[in-house]
Amino acid sequence: MKYAYHQNPSAERQAIANMLCVAFYYCLRPCEYTSENPIKAFALDDVILFLGRRRLNNALASDAEICAATAVHLVFTTQKNGDKGEAIAHARSGDPYCCPVTAVVRQLMLHRREFRRRNTPFNGAIKLASYYNRHNVCVPIKPKQITDTLRWNAGVLQHVTGISPANISARSLRAGGAMALLVGGCDANIIKLLARWRSDSMMRYLHQRATPIAQKLAASMFQSDYSFLPDAGVPADPDQADL
Repeated sequence: MKYAYHQNPSAERQAIANMLCVAFYYCLRPCEYTSENPIKAFALDDVILFLGRRRLNNALASDAEICAATAVHLVFTTQKNGDKGEAIAHARSGDPYCCPVTAVVRQLMLHRREFRRRNTPFNGAIKLASYYNRHNVCVPIKPKQITDTLRWNAGVLQHVTGISPANISARSLRAGGAMALLVGGCDANIIKLLARWRSDSMMRYLHQRATPIAQKLAASMFQSDYSFLPDAGVPADPDQADL
């Protein structure tokens, strides 16, 4: 985000950074937050902004109102594992750049400015994951652009994280967002709801690899103060109950 907005800004980099942010917070698949599949990708009409309790009109609200939005809903229409019309909500993260609300707002404002420049009506069918190049042509964001951006930044930070860029792709943001929710103490059912998982298989995968959580388990087990109820026996292993 810093590189795209401060160190080496461009319309392409900023749009990619915005969609990276959206994908992370919403645990999205590449086909949802890029234009890889035009049918499944979010359109501007799939964005619902709120200012407090008041819903904003994407076409008619003032720039000041749009930029002041406090929450954003993404409506799942044709996306995988999403019930038609289901909306997933996020509020502001507290960071001016790495925030699901401000990232969506920046993308929406990008398109609103272009509509005004062309003196054309608001077009809600335009895909959220797109930007305008120096020739004013609307360019869709592709998964390769996401993967290349992630790997370049991962390479810059590899000496800090120890993570090889080769292990990261556009698909990593879905699991990464879910892992962040898990490590942040979010309830497993909320994670499944946000990520739209129908089974517990991915939750088991995340738990097995959640190092920050695992690091605390042994100490927690050792330091806990145990006591039995009066006259209670030692709990039996349920797997041995029938033996």
